[in-house]
Amino acid sequence: PVHELYRRLSAHDYLGGDARKYFDGPVRQAALQGNLSARNYRLCALLLEKDLDRFAHELRLYYPATDSLSAALPTAYSEALTLYRQTRTKPLYLYEDPVVTTNYKDFEALRQQAGTQTERRNLTYKDYGHTYWWYYFYGEITSPADNE
Repeated sequence: PVHELYRRLSAHDYLGGDARKYFDGPVRQAALQGNLSARNYRLCALLLEKDLDRFAHELRLYYPATDSLSAALPTAYSEALTLYRQTRTKPLYLYEDPVVTTNYKDFEALRQQAGTQTERRNLTYKDYGHTYWWYYFYGEITSPADNE
């Protein structure tokens, strides 16, 4: 239930309106004060929205010590930062993990082999369907109502 989520995030109940504004306010403040659950909830929400620029900016606030070299980050964060660095001309974050970068380049090479979007989606799913890169290019968020 929603009220349970807010309790776990140590946030006030959300009474409606724009969720983005809410998470930019009280939950973000809680995350900055060391609330690991709120921090990860916020960062994952940005990844689900495919907002790489905002993700990179906020990750810097929560993980300031991991500014440039490979650091211990959750897999999705590492994949997102690799994608961010590879697709931006002036990235804010200079994160580099040679293994992840090589895997991303292999993913991109495989994507280039197929012609249509559907062919690329299907070709890459077997090996990369579990990655953030695959989600970023081909994944969609669906609500339970969409499946009825």
